Amino acid sequence: MDNKKEIILKAAIKVFASQGFFGARTREIAKAANLSEGTIYNYFENKEDLLKEIFESIWKNLIPELESKMKMIKNPDDRVDHLLTTTLNLFDTNRELAKVFLIELKKSKTLMMDSGYRLIQDIVRLIRGVLVEGMELGVYRKDLDLNIEPLILYGSVEGILTWWALDDKEVPDFSLKQAKDVLMKGYFRLVR
Repeated sequence: MDNKKEIILKAAIKVFASQGFFGARTREIAKAANLSEGTIYNYFENKEDLLKEIFESIWKNLIPELESKMKMIKNPDDRVDHLLTTTLNLFDTNRELAKVFLIELKKSKTLMMDSGYRLIQDIVRLIRGVLVEGMELGVYRKDLDLNIEPLILYGSVEGILTWWALDDKEVPDFSLKQAKDVLMKGYFRLVR
């Protein structure tokens, strides 16, 4: 990725996280990036295009990486653990990125209906695949609702990340690792 483009994306994450998508101005992003406002328009048409690039630059690699690594893991429980760990680790060191993904992205109906919904479908598909394999192996109950159980896990992760990202304390009340461990215990109770 072009160095200036990367600088703009990092600056936009900071500005979107602190001022919100609608409150942010391209001149503020340019100032945070130490670039001219015109430079931003050399790379992005508008703020929504910038938000889309933040989102897609991260997720375009994440889903194939998850799929590839999960294929190598045989135990369904370990596959779910890997999915959760990888997803939570993406945000663990960058609460600003979590705010942009979980709050600001939803403010763009166009982006949410396109890229955001595709991401949700991909994650739910991965979870559903693990559940099916676990059912076939006899590890998970045979009566799981494959339309609802993946959404329960997805929604739980999103809720935990949102709470964690919005916690205004310097150090949140819980770590994402603690949340993952509790979530895994609850998940195993649900599917066994």
